[in-house]
Amino acid sequence: MALEVAGLAHDLNNVLATISGYAEMISEDLPADSPLKDDANKIISGIIRAKLLTEEILTLGKYSPNDNKESDVAAILNETMDFLTSVLSDNIMIEKEIPAIRVLVRSVPVKLFRIFLNIFKNAIQSMEKMGGKLSAGIYFPSPGQLDNMLYNIKNRKGNVGNMLYNISKHNSFVIIYIRDTGQGIDDSAIERIYDPYFTTRKKSGGTGLGLSVVYNLVTEINGTINIISRPGEGTEFHILLPLAD
Repeated sequence: MALEVAGLAHDLNNVLATISGYAEMISEDLPADSPLKDDANKIISGIIRAKLLTEEILTLGKYSPNDNKESDVAAILNETMDFLTSVLSDNIMIEKEIPAIRVLVRSVPVKLFRIFLNIFKNAIQSMEKMGGKLSAGIYFPSPGQLDNMLYNIKNRKGNVGNMLYNISKHNSFVIIYIRDTGQGIDDSAIERIYDPYFTTRKKSGGTGLGLSVVYNLVTEINGTINIISRPGEGTEFHILLPLAD
């Protein structure tokens, strides 16, 4: 019975993570004086209270949400993309290459969900006028691919030093890629892409917090992120995470 309760609480947390992710993005994109901003923040507050209730359920069942911080990144990427299919316009196609196995990393599910959702949102906005293809997948890098990715981000903002430390601690890594065929980003903008409030879109297009949130969350779970983009050729993100022991 205790295991069933813990399982239900875990599933509920995953649903709350989805709602929370969308509510936070709505709140970030609304102007400060919008009457809807307070409504979005009330949704977020309600989610926080619901999460506290699930923690109480786990405590009563003698399970702590912090006992096991391993999350299946493949399942969460799949789940996030499935949610996207219901909101995408007809001119955007989805393609995914996700292994049908558990891929465990050290992170709570909500952080992974927010990382993916914010990058997907950025990709969708870059293709909303002309359409295109949104691709995502997971692969296990070879030592050469790992060295190449770290080399590419040495001169850009990325948590390379922390990752070099983690490479000495971990033997195995996973890379999650998210690719779009949108407008692309020029080199001068890429240098600032993770800065808070920086955006290449018009003021009405968002606050520019999404990729800053992504960078901070990836860093929190001991990962690093690389971006490859050219104007008119689309954008590709690679998120490097150490696998759980």
